[in-house]
Amino acid sequence: MKHLTPQLWRFCIVGFVGFSIDASLLLGLTTVGGDPFLMRLPSAVAAIVATYVLNVLWTFRSSLPQARSSLSLNTFWKYLTMQSLSFALNYSIYSLIIFLSAVTVFNILFAVVCGTATALVFNFLGARWLLAHKPRAIEV
Repeated sequence: MKHLTPQLWRFCIVGFVGFSIDASLLLGLTTVGGDPFLMRLPSAVAAIVATYVLNVLWTFRSSLPQARSSLSLNTFWKYLTMQSLSFALNYSIYSLIIFLSAVTVFNILFAVVCGTATALVFNFLGARWLLAHKPRAIEV
């Protein structure tokens, strides 16, 4: 529990980096004519990969004695599965806002912020459990 506050701060900083990647790529792709619904996928994937690496190597490093070995394909697939559920929540909020408003740079950015903020708690709890969870031995 004593690691929760520093982890939460680091998680928020990593989340901001991920948000910046997501929003920048999305705005760049839509500015050159990309569909705001379709372009959300590559921007989100880039953010997910970046946050995975940063969360393993920095956010939850005190819980992962050998952080580099935690950068495994198996751990990444679990993280991707958890992030996919979070993205479904994030994308639903984003899509609703875009659907109900004019497609402008401000509205796209506002929709990304709302979707991201909604998924923040789910992301932290899921990532913390997945990346910092120490399985307990089952006693018989």
